[in-house]
Amino acid sequence: MGFYHTVPFLYVILSTRVCLATQFLTLNCNASVTELFDRDTELPCKINTDKTFNLSGLRIYKDGSTIFNGSTDFRGAQGRIKLLHPNPLDIILVIQKTQLSDGGTYQYNLETTFGHSSAIVTLKVIARHHLSSVIAIPITTRERTENLICNTIGYPLAQIHWFINGTSNLTSRANTSTLKTPQGLFNITSTLQIEGVNVSKGNYSCAVWNLEENEYKLWQNFSRCGMPALDWVLSDASYVEDASYVEKRAEEEKKKKVLIATSVILPGGLLVIAILAVLQFMRTRHSEVKKPSETPMLSSDQRAEA
Repeated sequence: MGFYHTVPFLYVILSTRVCLATQFLTLNCNASVTELFDRDTELPCKINTDKTFNLSGLRIYKDGSTIFNGSTDFRGAQGRIKLLHPNPLDIILVIQKTQLSDGGTYQYNLETTFGHSSAIVTLKVIARHHLSSVIAIPITTRERTENLICNTIGYPLAQIHWFINGTSNLTSRANTSTLKTPQGLFNITSTLQIEGVNVSKGNYSCAVWNLEENEYKLWQNFSRCGMPALDWVLSDASYVEDASYVEKRAEEEKKKKVLIATSVILPGGLLVIAILAVLQFMRTRHSEVKKPSETPMLSSDQRAEA
């Protein structure tokens, strides 16, 4: 009977020691990290404890599979995975030339002579979209037609939207195709066909819409500067910070129109006022010239008498 009472007692003692060891040593890591495609990623962790300890083992899993296993040597590389241990309390997992497949959940299991601890880090890999080509191509038809083409490569999936004068959405008229690159990036090409009658009727723009964040990230303008084919001016692509960009552009266009109208109407109004003032002045002078004199002209005899 004594044996049966001893086993639970030992279990309680061991569990208590393990819990106390875990409480006095913790491994703190950034819970979530976002990194760019093809860059080096650092997943730093710090050991928090006020006890003296020695590292005895570190195992790192990604989505349940072991990617790093160290016993006594915590420096070196295993494939593209490299572990840095600059001081006793810092552990940094480095992923060289990060790929989209490196995204996922990383679990650290740390063993020391004083206790053990674990932590979980989630890595998200993105590739910023960029407009790799933006061109205008003429098409020979009875009425000249031109194609505006925007192409972007990045990750995650995005859409290309089209606008005229920064406000009217023409996306439904565009022909868009999406392909996946060997690296897993999305290659998106969108073509907007403009009929000859509309070629010179405004400034066209293509914009990259981020589906995950629901906002525009990139904007490219086509400005028509003449009549010959391919006579388009492309402004530098600009990155956008929030989803209200279209509304802001619409407000800017409205202010621009008001400014143009003011710059035309105000000088014209001043000119009209000036002309009216001159006419009024000439009319007044003319009236004074025609007004009869208060002292009628005297005859020669009257002047002699005077």
